Amino acid sequence: MERGGVSIPVFDCVFNGAESITSFTREFDPNFYRILPNLYAVCVATSSHGQKKIAAGFFVKTSYHHNDPEFSTILASSLETSPNLARFHTLGTSFFPSRLNVPDSEPLSEIEMLHTMLTLFTKHSVGGHG
Repeated sequence: MERGGVSIPVFDCVFNGAESITSFTREFDPNFYRILPNLYAVCVATSSHGQKKIAAGFFVKTSYHHNDPEFSTILASSLETSPNLARFHTLGTSFFPSRLNVPDSEPLSEIEMLHTMLTLFTKHSVGGHG
């Protein structure tokens, strides 16, 4: 049985190989953001000819936890509802979520989100997962 929950997309990005990143900060209600307990940075890997590559990423603030059975559905929904990332929602798409321990409930700056995404891109690309 699924429990109810809420998620808000915060930030999207598309990796243009290792050369550049195109980012999009989403609009959201900061008061609503502050009451949700979990912030995830998620790398999106696509598969082509048996090779996985990190193609995009996003941040989502949510009441869900990665141990919840519906967590992967929440990630897929976040991808589908993004005008920038919906094209990556195909068979063979993989998610690499990282729960962030943020000391306060204030939203991260765009620079902080970009830095986190680039770190995760490097980790999953070099680590052999992406």
